[in-house]
Amino acid sequence: MLVILISACVSQNEADNTDSKVNNYEVIHTFKDEKDSLFANVYAHSVENNIYDSIVITDLDSNFDDFIYEIKWNKLSNRDGLDLVGSSDFYGYDLKFEKDFFRIVMLDSNKEYTSDELTISWKKEKNQFEILKY
Repeated sequence: MLVILISACVSQNEADNTDSKVNNYEVIHTFKDEKDSLFANVYAHSVENNIYDSIVITDLDSNFDDFIYEIKWNKLSNRDGLDLVGSSDFYGYDLKFEKDFFRIVMLDSNKEYTSDELTISWKKEKNQFEILKY
C-alpha cells in the first residue's frame, strides 16, 4: 500500500512539473513548411524583453516533453542528442525567426554577444532542426 501511495505522489509531482513547465513558457513563434502549413511551435522562457534562456520546439500535435529541438541554458539539443554546448558565462539568447529556420546569438552575463550568429534550420528529411554548418 505504501508503494502505491509513493508511486501516486511521484506521478502527481511529475504531472505538476509538466504543467508548470508549460505555464512558464509562452509560444513565441510557429514555423511553416514550404507549403505555408504550420508544423511546429516554439515555446520560450523569457529572461527579459526578447532575451530567452530556454526554448522548446514541438510538433503542433505533440506534448511539451516530446521536443523537436530544445535549448536549455547553454546546451542545444535535437532528437539525435546534443547539438552544441556554449559558453559557461551564459545569460540568454537573442533570436530571429524566419519561415523554417531561426538564428540565435548567445549573450553573456553582461548581455554582450559571446558567439557568432548560429542558424538552426529545419531538415525535413530527418524531421528535426539542426545547426546549419557552412
